Amino acid sequence: MFNQERFDELNTKAKLSPQERGELKSLTRLKLKADEAATGKDKKRTNEFSIKPTTKSATTPVRFIASEQALMTKILDNLKDNNEDLVLQNLGGSLKDLNKTKLIRAAILALDDLSSEQIVDYIKQVKINMVRG
Repeated sequence: MFNQERFDELNTKAKLSPQERGELKSLTRLKLKADEAATGKDKKRTNEFSIKPTTKSATTPVRFIASEQALMTKILDNLKDNNEDLVLQNLGGSLKDLNKTKLIRAAILALDDLSSEQIVDYIKQVKINMVRG
C-alpha cells in the first residue's frame, strides 16, 4: 500500500540508509502503479517485433512428420557441409542464413518450375508418407 507521507519524508531526506533506499524504491514503484491505475492507461510496448505481424501475409500452420523433418535437416546439413562456398557466395552473409523456414520457402518457389503431373506425383508420395508416419 502506498504511503504518501513516508514517500515525501524519504524524498526530502538528504542521506538515506540502504534500508530506506529500498523502501523508497518500493514506494516509487507503488506510486507509479497507483498513478497508472488512476489514469487507466496501461504501459505501451515500444518494441512490437514478434508481437504484431510486420507483414500482411496469411499464416498457414503446417505440421511435418518425423521423416520430413529428418529430410529437411539432411538437406540443410548437405548444403552447409558440401556446398559451403556456393551458399556463402550466393547468399552473402553466413551459413546461419540457412534454416528450415527459408528452405520451405525456396521449395515453394521451386514448385513453379514443376509440371502439374510432377506436383500431383509428389502430393501422392506425401500422402503415402503420412500414412506410414
